[in-house]
Amino acid sequence: MLYLIPAIAALLGIYVCYHDIKHGIIGNRMILLLLLLGIAYQAISGALLTSAAPIISTALYGFFISFLFWWLGLWPGGDAKLFTALLLFFPAETYSPGLILPYLANIFIPLFAFMVVYSLFRSRAGTIIKALRFSINPYRLSSIFLILIGFMWFFTGLIRLTGIEADYFITILLLFAVYEIFSATISAKTEILFTGLAAARVLLDFQNLFTLASLYYFLLVAGAFIFFRFFLLHITYYTFTAPVRISSLRPGMVLAEGISKEGRRYTRISFLNSSLIDFLQQKKNKFIHSLDELTTRDVERIKRLRKGGRIMFGTIRVCRTQPFAAFILAGYLLTLFFHGLFLISI
Repeated sequence: MLYLIPAIAALLGIYVCYHDIKHGIIGNRMILLLLLLGIAYQAISGALLTSAAPIISTALYGFFISFLFWWLGLWPGGDAKLFTALLLFFPAETYSPGLILPYLANIFIPLFAFMVVYSLFRSRAGTIIKALRFSINPYRLSSIFLILIGFMWFFTGLIRLTGIEADYFITILLLFAVYEIFSATISAKTEILFTGLAAARVLLDFQNLFTLASLYYFLLVAGAFIFFRFFLLHITYYTFTAPVRISSLRPGMVLAEGISKEGRRYTRISFLNSSLIDFLQQKKNKFIHSLDELTTRDVERIKRLRKGGRIMFGTIRVCRTQPFAAFILAGYLLTLFFHGLFLISI
């Protein structure tokens, strides 16, 4: 029985993936059945008696992360539930908050690799050229230059005071965060601050700045950031979205553009150009519809406004349905088999 329940759960997971690919939805009944099987598995193995605290704390932590990802729009509600349900099928000795990060990484790394390869092969030459132009916008490049030369030098210097060395990976992650803040709060004062820090770097650290090592660092970090943040974002956006007529919108669709009220009329806002901070602010205040799956009320309102002439555009971009459940199941199996992040084991 101890081995039969996980086998049944794996079969149910495969069925959930099939249903998600075919119908684009994960049924609540299947999630409930997986939850009950997971509780039964832990009870039969005796883990609920010997390791109840780490199991419960890990499950709650996983639920919080999955809910946060759903709220941020990184995956639909059904996938968030599936992620949490599969957490109950790990061996008792693996439960700790440290289980969540490898589990997530084993989901998103294969997903990201699939999206990149699929997008590059499916993209036409025109889309790639547009992505390159989008990536090398002069103002954007100058902003990245100022951030790297000045602010990142100042910030990583503060980090070194704690005894932590900021490697390339940490630097790129910090650059993502700083650029989001910079692009969302852009003003004359912000530009003066970043320009001043860059000037201070030139004056105080010019001996280290004008070296081949510094040039290599800048090209590597800036190149990786531009490639992931702009080039790949552009081609994946146009690969995994498609224009749909307003009259053809249906409940359950996820829009890749937002509809916002401007005066008496309504305009489209592309999510391609929005920073994460902008997106969260707009999620709270700006859009006239859900940024998750469209509800029946959302669809009726959009069609009514279009019919009344207040929405002038006839089409809007919609996200193509992705079989995300398959990657969640694969992430669970990879974590179980490799006892953590699969890349480390490989």
